[in-house]
Amino acid sequence: MENNSQDVLGRSSALLHAINHKKTRLHLRYLGHRESGERRVHEEDEITSLILGPLSLLPSKSVAYFWSNFISFLGGHLPSKEPMSADMSFWPRRPSTKIEPDIFVNLHWDDSSTTSILVELKWRSGLSGEDQLHRQWLEFLSKEERKTGIHLFLAPTTVAAEAARSLEDIWGPRLIAATWIKTLSFLHELRNDHNAEGLLPWITQITKTMDFLSIRPFRGFSNLEKDIPFSEPAISPVIFFKR
Repeated sequence: MENNSQDVLGRSSALLHAINHKKTRLHLRYLGHRESGERRVHEEDEITSLILGPLSLLPSKSVAYFWSNFISFLGGHLPSKEPMSADMSFWPRRPSTKIEPDIFVNLHWDDSSTTSILVELKWRSGLSGEDQLHRQWLEFLSKEERKTGIHLFLAPTTVAAEAARSLEDIWGPRLIAATWIKTLSFLHELRNDHNAEGLLPWITQITKTMDFLSIRPFRGFSNLEKDIPFSEPAISPVIFFKR
């Protein structure tokens, strides 16, 4: 199983190069394109593997540097020292629950302490029930893990995470929501960090691919409609009243 997982993630890395050199049009499936007869595409799972899969193949120290600095960039609180290592798994399962987060990261410090990070990614869909994030936090993590853990929600907008918190805030500051655009901003910042040298090849490839997926800084209104890869919200009619 482990070898098969490495093969899948290796193919994700190769696919980044194919997309960035315009040798494939496969990325169009994540913008809504479907082949004739194709009914369902597992967009979120494929995006997760495509963007973050290659990261897991890098040295553990580099993986730890990315996640710890990303959480800090988003306002999360972690120990001041850099973690020594990290392990990162995709769609993990535990015997105690059927809950399956997209990514599970453990950051390890030299004092033997560990911080767990649950990552839920969304692309063009909403939560699987309004309590999806609550169940992830309460059922997947142990009580001890929740004391220092982080729950990261990554999506086109942070609305779903804010709605979950308003329903019942069981996290306090441990629920962190970020948009894909915010993630891109962090990657551009990290590219200028001399301590992130080991991450540069991956950052270069995924930022190019994110541009193909229309994840890019705002460039004005002229091309706004065609640049939005996500489901458009319903628009309420504007009503004018005579005075």
